[in-house]
Amino acid sequence: MDGEARGDVLINGGGTAVGGVCRTVRINGAGRISGDVDCQDCTTNGSAVLQGDLRTENLRINGAGEVTGSAEVGRGHVRGNAKVGGDLKGKTWVVNGVADVGGSVGAERLEVYGGIEVGRDCEVEVLEVRGWLTVRGMLNADAIDVALFHRNSAVNAIGGADIRIHAGRRLLVPARLVADTIEGDDIELENTTAKAVRGARVVIGKGCDIGNVEYHLDLTVDPSAKVAQQKQI
Repeated sequence: MDGEARGDVLINGGGTAVGGVCRTVRINGAGRISGDVDCQDCTTNGSAVLQGDLRTENLRINGAGEVTGSAEVGRGHVRGNAKVGGDLKGKTWVVNGVADVGGSVGAERLEVYGGIEVGRDCEVEVLEVRGWLTVRGMLNADAIDVALFHRNSAVNAIGGADIRIHAGRRLLVPARLVADTIEGDDIELENTTAKAVRGARVVIGKGCDIGNVEYHLDLTVDPSAKVAQQKQI
């Protein structure tokens, strides 16, 4: 990013600052930064808005934080609510709360304990969700492990090597996941509605309603599950 390197940006209580290249950004209270930010560490405690793009090695959001542009983060940790207007890129992300990304997500590892909403595609190596997710584009990961809690989930299409969608336990009203297509190597599903499922080894568990299942090696269907068509290929 353009601009000369400078020291720290610190907002205590409430205030505004101008973005640029700096070492650390810290907001305690209610703060707003105008312009792109390029820093090593960014921590917000309270309510923070960054009007522009963010690039940082470490991001910690405690409370409510918003980046109106795109964010490129090495390691991110959210405790509360986070919103990114554009794309989100990073190595590892841990969300304890809710994250809303308007564009695409790209990361090595994404852990969600709560919920996440992605406006476009989500491509990660490892995805672990304990809660809900909404992905309006393609969800692609090597390993996907989703325990459905709180509310229903929706994904346009899911692709991966190991895919496990299971129901959260001890729920009065079980949450569901709805997808058009699910395709992978090893697939294990519960409480899932999908038009088509394709995999090498497929397990269709309790609460599933599947239109068409295509499998290469093995298929197991729970007696309570609904499968309209099944075919070994």
